[in-house]
Amino acid sequence: SPNDQTAFFKDMLITKEAFEHYGQDSVIVMLKEDPYIYYTTDSWTWADLESNTEYYVLAIGQNAIGQWGSLARKSFTTAR
Repeated sequence: SPNDQTAFFKDMLITKEAFEHYGQDSVIVMLKEDPYIYYTTDSWTWADLESNTEYYVLAIGQNAIGQWGSLARKSFTTAR
């Protein structure tokens, strides 16, 4: 969730395997270049995730003067 210093944020869902393949720096560039900008959080339902696979939910925010924050990462594994 963004805090009171966040002007907007970007987020994504990626497999752990893809994250490790591209590397954190490249994934951050992908997030920053993504044209979708979010101002509030919402809920998503992902129906097509691979079973028994580890995923990362990633988010990064920018403040009102254009400074990016740190990458936030949360992992989860889908059921079999």
